[in-house]
Amino acid sequence: MQDSSKIISYFNAAKKRPKDAQNETHTVKKRPRLELTRNEEHEDPPLGVKWSNMSCAYDSTLVILSDIYRASQQHVRDRFASQNVHMRYIFDQLRKVNEGSMSFEHARNRVRAHLREYDPRVYPPPGDTGTDLFSLCRDLFEQNSRYAAITHRCANCDTARRRKNKYVLYDVNPSSIESPLYQSQDYTVRSVSQFIQSVLDYQSDFTCIRCEGNLQYTMEWLTAPMMLPVKMPDGNAGSLVLWDREIMVFNYTYRLRGLIYYGSFHFTCRIVDELGRVWYADGMTNHGKPALQGNIQNMSQQDLVKVEGRSLTVALYMLSN
Repeated sequence: MQDSSKIISYFNAAKKRPKDAQNETHTVKKRPRLELTRNEEHEDPPLGVKWSNMSCAYDSTLVILSDIYRASQQHVRDRFASQNVHMRYIFDQLRKVNEGSMSFEHARNRVRAHLREYDPRVYPPPGDTGTDLFSLCRDLFEQNSRYAAITHRCANCDTARRRKNKYVLYDVNPSSIESPLYQSQDYTVRSVSQFIQSVLDYQSDFTCIRCEGNLQYTMEWLTAPMMLPVKMPDGNAGSLVLWDREIMVFNYTYRLRGLIYYGSFHFTCRIVDELGRVWYADGMTNHGKPALQGNIQNMSQQDLVKVEGRSLTVALYMLSN
C-alpha cells in the first residue's frame, strides 16, 4: 500500500531552492471583519532593512511582516503573535523597531540568531551559506495548534484514519510529483484559489488496510491561519498559474500582502500595502529602502511574476475576515 504521508506532504513540504543568496473553529457563519486599514498618519513608505551576510531570505520576509505590523491594530498583532514562538518573537522585535528603540538591522539579526538557536542545521550562522526560504516560511507560519485535519475513511467498513497538520506552506506547482494534478497530467491554467481547491478536493487512491475498500479523503480547517504562504511553480509551470490578489479558502478571505522573488542567488520582495500600493525592496540597493512601483490594481500577471530579472518564488496572503 502506498504511504499515506504523501497526501499531506502537499502541505508539509518545504523544498530546497538554491541557497541565497485561541482557536477558531471553522463554521459557516460570518465573523467580524478584521480592522486592518492603515491610519492616515501611517501612509508613509514601508520600512526597509539593509542586507548583511546572506540575510536576504530574512530581509524579504521581515519587511513584509513589518508593513503588516504597522498597518494592523493591536488585536490583529496579538493573533499573529499567538501563532507560534517565532512569530511572537518577531512581533516583539518589530514593536521595538516601530517605537524607535531598535534598528531594523539589529532586529533582523536577533531574529536570525533566535532561529539559529532553534535549528542550527536549517539556519546557518551569517557567512557564505544562505537560508532556505521555504524552511523559513514553514517555521514562521506554522500554527501552535494543528490547524488542519485530514481524514481517510473507508466507504465499505467505515474505518477512519485522521491526521492533523500544523504547517501552512501551499505548493501550487501542477508538475510537482506530490501534486494531486500530477498523476492525471492535468496542466490546465488555474488561479491560485483553484489550485488550492484541487488539494482540498483531492480524491484518494489509497485502499483500506482492513477490507481493501476505497478510502475517501476529506480535509477541514480547525483554525484559520493568519498567513498563507504559497509556493510558486518553477520554470514553465509558472505559466499555468494565474495569481489572485484575493483568495477564498473554505469561508475565509485572504489578500495578497507580499511577493518574494529569487534569482542570481539573491531574494528580493514586493510589499503590497493596505492601500494597494506596491513597493519593491532589495536590501542590497537603495540602503534597503522600499521603492514605490505603482498600485496592484494596475499591474498585470506579467508585472507580478518577474522583477529585476528575478522570478516569483513565494506569495504571502493574509487573512482579512
